[in-house]
Amino acid sequence: GAAVALNATSVRVVIKNNGCGAMIPGSLPVSLPGLSLPKEPIETGESAVATLPPLTVSVDGTVPGSVRMQALKLNISFQIPSNIDDVTFNGQSLLGKKTQINLRDRDEHEIVFRCS
Repeated sequence: GAAVALNATSVRVVIKNNGCGAMIPGSLPVSLPGLSLPKEPIETGESAVATLPPLTVSVDGTVPGSVRMQALKLNISFQIPSNIDDVTFNGQSLLGKKTQINLRDRDEHEIVFRCS
């Protein structure tokens, strides 16, 4: 029952690569219903779509060179390139601070990686 509900209520996250080198989507340590990541590299100037369960995600962008995300008991760290200018989620920067994101707020979100 819960798996069906998560699949039915999952939200889309459009991932945009604005000037960064090819971004290789990672794999997740566990499989969750309603979760899928892009399978192909996201080239500069391109975008791809991930689907995620409608959870609250804690984002820690305070450590230079990485962004760490936590939802439920799942912790994922992403290494970011040294030439990155910003990572924004729905227009708000994630770098240099801790942010709470409620994916239930919208049916579709946008994350943009911008590099110089």
